[in-house]
Amino acid sequence: MSQCAACGQTFSCAMADPDSAHPCWCTQLPVLTTVPKPASASLPDDPNSRCFCPDCLRQKIAEARIPSPS
Repeated sequence: MSQCAACGQTFSCAMADPDSAHPCWCTQLPVLTTVPKPASASLPDDPNSRCFCPDCLRQKIAEARIPSPS
């Protein structure tokens, strides 16, 4: 399980689960490349520090106006 960097909700992340045989749900969405690190991130190199739950990631994509892949 992962914890959303924006809202704190726990969610399933296949990238953080070493036993997952499937790609993460987020690979079907556009990539956010310029998201500021949340103040709550404990370590600068924490791989989950920019991981968002489905609702927050979709909201951030909409705010950034990133087009969906065709």
